[in-house]
Amino acid sequence: MEEDRAVTVPTPIGQLDYRLPQAGRIRTGQKVSARSGKMAPKALKHFRFTSGERSLLEPLAERYGGTIKPFNEPGSGDKWMVDTNANVIDVIVPVPKAYTLSYELWHPHLIRRCNGNTCELLQDTPDGSEIVERPCICAQEGELECSAKMRVSLLLPNMPTLGTWRWDTSSDNAVKEIRGVIKALHDWVGAGLHPCKMRIEERRQPSKVFKVVVLDPGISVESLVAGDARLVQLPAPSSPAVAALGAGASSVTRPTSTPEAGEPMAGGARG
Repeated sequence: MEEDRAVTVPTPIGQLDYRLPQAGRIRTGQKVSARSGKMAPKALKHFRFTSGERSLLEPLAERYGGTIKPFNEPGSGDKWMVDTNANVIDVIVPVPKAYTLSYELWHPHLIRRCNGNTCELLQDTPDGSEIVERPCICAQEGELECSAKMRVSLLLPNMPTLGTWRWDTSSDNAVKEIRGVIKALHDWVGAGLHPCKMRIEERRQPSKVFKVVVLDPGISVESLVAGDARLVQLPAPSSPAVAALGAGASSVTRPTSTPEAGEPMAGGARG
């Protein structure tokens, strides 16, 4: 009796994914050594840009200040960084498809990604590791282990490239508010390229002080009512595949399997 084999069929040409190349990353956090000896996230006070091309950071250093230095974060393809003096930068947001959002579990590399219904995870098989799909594990076990992860791909003005700059966040406030701004621009203004300010904002609660990144379109209600529309719509950024993300790096879009950044995950999934 022959073994059942998965049948792979080609995706129709018209349904193939497409995207602009990624020029670099916008970063608002870093990993530092904690008292426990493990690496822990720490918010930055100013924006950091990283890229594989030093020349792409030169206009950013000139505009926002800072010195270009080598960047050596494990799992990142970027080789250069500039820590700017700015907590506000100019960005251009491709509305409505500026971001992807999914639930993810890291331990310490990416174990699985889920849209709340279907989960993609890396499993060991006799023939090696492969990505498999199954129903949402958190829902089946009645416990939320994954965290929401949003990746926003933006354009930067006055740059010698059409490449996008990706910013990642797991902040609940940022996920809700940035999605809210993008939805408002789409619903009230329309699809297109929307210039915005991206700002690191300090907020206070009785028990803590924390930082949140916000998008500010800088337009009035009157402009929204008048339909202050932009010109061009760009494709949504693709989430990197489960096997393509290295360590360190709601309504949920279905995850794709298109690699975008990071080194392949070492080994297979572990329980």
